[in-house]
Amino acid sequence: MDAGAAADPSRFANGISIALYATLMGLLIAIPALIAWSYYSRKSKPSPSAWRRSAMNSCAKHYRTEASSPNGEPVAAPAPLRSGRPPKLH
Repeated sequence: MDAGAAADPSRFANGISIALYATLMGLLIAIPALIAWSYYSRKSKPSPSAWRRSAMNSCAKHYRTEASSPNGEPVAAPAPLRSGRPPKLH
């Protein structure tokens, strides 16, 4: 702020006025947009059971289970992991 603006209260008030008008315009746009977004997001949100079904279907489609191979044949259980120290690398 220069010395002239500090000495002239009307210039200082004009700057505050511009900032307040900009804030008002932003709020006049943001509040109705927030209300509309909230309304439409609640209307289009699927239920948690729909999410669960979708996740289970996706997992069943993309990941094989331990009981079957990709072509549907049963597979042997994987060997159990050894506990303890990791193997030494030579």
